Amino acid sequence: MKKIYKILLLAVFSYLFVGCGSVGSDQNVDDSSIQKFPTSASVAEPTLENGEKVEEVVAKNQNATFSPTAQDIKQYQSSPMSVKYVNDLILKDVKLEGIHSLGDTISQTEDCVDGGSYTYSLNGSETGGITMVMDYNNCSQHNGMINGKISVKYSNYDESFASLGLGYKTVDIEYVTDFSMDLYGVKYIVYKGSSTTSNFLEYDPNTAQMKLKMQLNIIMDLNGVKDGQKDSVYYFEIKDNKVSMYQTQGTIYIDNLSSYVTYDTSYDMSKTPFVFSSTIIESGEARYNMADGAKVKIKEEGGDIITYVDADGDGTYELRE
Repeated sequence: MKKIYKILLLAVFSYLFVGCGSVGSDQNVDDSSIQKFPTSASVAEPTLENGEKVEEVVAKNQNATFSPTAQDIKQYQSSPMSVKYVNDLILKDVKLEGIHSLGDTISQTEDCVDGGSYTYSLNGSETGGITMVMDYNNCSQHNGMINGKISVKYSNYDESFASLGLGYKTVDIEYVTDFSMDLYGVKYIVYKGSSTTSNFLEYDPNTAQMKLKMQLNIIMDLNGVKDGQKDSVYYFEIKDNKVSMYQTQGTIYIDNLSSYVTYDTSYDMSKTPFVFSSTIIESGEARYNMADGAKVKIKEEGGDIITYVDADGDGTYELRE
């Protein structure tokens, strides 16, 4: 059984930046099941300023720009790449050596490198799935301080994936309490309690490619300013050392959750995904709905991300960053 845990860790470390849970098409922003998305929020006005705020969420190459030493704490952090970064950072702490039975309930406390501790408890079975809870208490490591509790559930075990070094196709993460990470003295991220990410791994045997689907219902607080994503669905693929990402639905909140845009489902972003190399976004285009039929288009051009706004919804993007 120890082998299964190693398989589980490999899946987390290598592929936990995408996925899906059960996904619906309803984008009703008044859904009270998602914590603290305000019912008073309104559709974002068609301005370049608002368009650029959306760009900060969806078009940031966080693999390159999200750095623990960065002092630009104004950038929005609910981007899929930021979620990947934080999830990977947290889950790399898990130490499962010496655990031999998936039928047991495990509870263990670890000292953090520079003070504080974290506790993780784990139970489940290979076929039934595994639930793990991690609770950080002033844990000082990764050049910062971590506090808060998360719950991670692994399910949908597939023997054919285990042969690839994987096993569990579905990973659901809930931030049970407010979860903060202070990096180099800067309070970089607070995931608000009840925020969730759901991840589903797909494999195409014809192309030998992994595809991951991620649904976000998440609010982040950056030094008192919130942004978030609701029912947002992204797909990711890795090919030739590049990450390809496209969106299919979702609501993106900006302006401290006071306004939002919705993904323009009439546009097929799978044909123009954002393609990230190690340092830049190489290509891609996405479109979102704003107030009164207006649209915002976010597009890579010549190595830069350009924001366009069609303020009157007539199909002409008359405003440009």
